[in-house]
Amino acid sequence: MKEKEIKKFFDEMSINRTFKLESDPILNYEQAMRQQAVIELFNPTKGEKILDVGCGNARDILIFAKNGSICVGIDFSEGMIREGKKDIDGVGLKNIDLLIGSGTHLPFKNETFDKVSCSEIIEHIPNYENAVVEMKRVLKKHGKLVITTPNWHSLNGLLRILFGIVCFILRKKRRHPY
Repeated sequence: MKEKEIKKFFDEMSINRTFKLESDPILNYEQAMRQQAVIELFNPTKGEKILDVGCGNARDILIFAKNGSICVGIDFSEGMIREGKKDIDGVGLKNIDLLIGSGTHLPFKNETFDKVSCSEIIEHIPNYENAVVEMKRVLKKHGKLVITTPNWHSLNGLLRILFGIVCFILRKKRRHPY
């Protein structure tokens, strides 16, 4: 899938994203477990600089920032950034900055962040190798990088696989950009 199509997909997906996730019990549970794992691995603390690559609507950043971390989120979907800014404005946190940009060309100096997160995004980046190089570049020496991908062994993963098979049989184009 081309970058333009991926942007369009995520811009459309951004509309009422939180409601969509919370109204699907399987997806909501899976996302809550993913988020809990990232937070446990990260252990965000006050004053740390954290970058969330592919931050979407800033669901993880909100939790990092509540712990006192200085957070920057970057996503190439204008819709996701717009929705994230609405949520951030709603809670009044000032230690968050959201930017529109690409994970393959991060606009930061070398060794800027204590921790970098890229959760459930790397599989959507056509040149993911460049994104990994960029995340390493902006991460401080001895910093922590957490990258997660979807769990294909979960019920939701099985449903995604079955949906892909049905699309193949019916010769329909899969809409979700993997």
